[in-house]
Amino acid sequence: MSGSDLPPDDFEELLRKAQESVEDAGEEERARNREERRSEEATASRGWRHLYGILRRAADLNSREDVAEVLDLILEGALELTGGERAYLLEKEGNGLRSLASRTSEGGDADPDGFHRISHSILDAVLARGETLHVGDALTHPELQGRRSVRDLELRTVVCVPLRADGRVTGALYVDSRTASRSLRQEEKEILENFAEQASAALERARRHHQLAEAAETLAEENRTLRSVLAERSRFDNIRGQSPAMRRVYEVLDRVCRNSVTVLIRGETGTGKELVARALHFAGPRRDASFVAVNCAAFASSLLESELFGSRKGAFTGADRDREGLVETAHRGTLFLDEIAEMEPDLQSKLLRVIEEREVRRLGENTPRPVDVRIVAATHRDLRQRVAEGKFREDLYFRINVVTLELPPLRDREGDVLLLAEHFLEEQRRRLERPDLRLSRGALGLLRTHRWPGNVRELRNVIERAAALAPDDEIGPEDLGSELGAAAPGPVRPRGGNLRETLEAAERAAIE
Repeated sequence: MSGSDLPPDDFEELLRKAQESVEDAGEEERARNREERRSEEATASRGWRHLYGILRRAADLNSREDVAEVLDLILEGALELTGGERAYLLEKEGNGLRSLASRTSEGGDADPDGFHRISHSILDAVLARGETLHVGDALTHPELQGRRSVRDLELRTVVCVPLRADGRVTGALYVDSRTASRSLRQEEKEILENFAEQASAALERARRHHQLAEAAETLAEENRTLRSVLAERSRFDNIRGQSPAMRRVYEVLDRVCRNSVTVLIRGETGTGKELVARALHFAGPRRDASFVAVNCAAFASSLLESELFGSRKGAFTGADRDREGLVETAHRGTLFLDEIAEMEPDLQSKLLRVIEEREVRRLGENTPRPVDVRIVAATHRDLRQRVAEGKFREDLYFRINVVTLELPPLRDREGDVLLLAEHFLEEQRRRLERPDLRLSRGALGLLRTHRWPGNVRELRNVIERAAALAPDDEIGPEDLGSELGAAAPGPVRPRGGNLRETLEAAERAAIE
């Protein structure tokens, strides 16, 4: 029977059923489309969450400087991005790998022996190829299901991402799970690889910061040790001498060492002016800052100016960078100006400005820089005579001559020559490892009668030379050098008179 032969009621029923069938099919299609959209939206949402997670983790990683914190954040991020159960951060060591850190999804450390039970064929493949290895279900994977480590650990999901530094593979980020199998989408894999790049850079940065911090602490400790040694060497009791002339020096030092008053040290060459200046610094309130010494006679005027005051880049030929001067280096400390009488008048005026205004201008700059410096100056010349001759500024003389400390020449330090000679000889005994070195009676007599035009410096040089050249442990007059030998008194010759006068003359010579 054809459709046209159907009764009207049956025909309408057939149309209605056909229409319902079409509507049902459309609803099913729409339901499938809705489900697909929900799945896509869920995937997109998960992708956005992962992307947001990696951005947040990267920002957090970049803000950390502690290596342990960075390692923990890396493992935490890897577990969050993959949904894994445990994670290991591995580093190349020789031909193998070592575990830097591990973490479980519960927040504790992974089994310390677990790394050794991981299928190293997975790790070797990742390191050799430099590519990410992802297995959704290791128990059914054709290459891994037969491996004992996979069966023993009942591994399901395995993800291993190479870590790179300076263009080479340096380790791997390994994550696995025994509770569920899950395949990573391509975008999730790319996000994880990007996270691994950020993690590797953050770890390298934290390590370098740690190395710099350790180096800085080492330098600081060495600096503290050096300051302690310098302070020990520069104490007053290292200035040798018991003569009345030196006791007067100690009295002045005791009064001025506790403050920052400007001191002018006068004395002949070799009397120990710098040693006294160091003692003033390290016994005073500025001992923790720098002691900076400069010999004004050792530089040409133009060079001394840049040394003292610094320079700006381009201020003169050869000024290729901004440079701090010695005045700034001595900020909060002491600036020792040795042989200040040799300073040219134009530099004297600039030094006066530093002292009076407590600021310095680098060459090529107009902006002053504040400085807090104690000035200790020294000279072997008569500055008052230099002022009278017009070779030294009178106003600067008054500024540096707040307290004058006169160091006596060695010839006026009765009894100190032998004391100093023994001190210098003890130094040579230790340095040369000759503990039995000693001065003969004749050598002691020669040292006592010499006039020492070079003062303490000359005496030190004589003892050092004699200790080095003496053929045996007793240093005789002949070992002290021709300069001292020429000054030695000859044999006593009678110049007339009776026997008693001759004996008295010999006795006097022997005592002297």
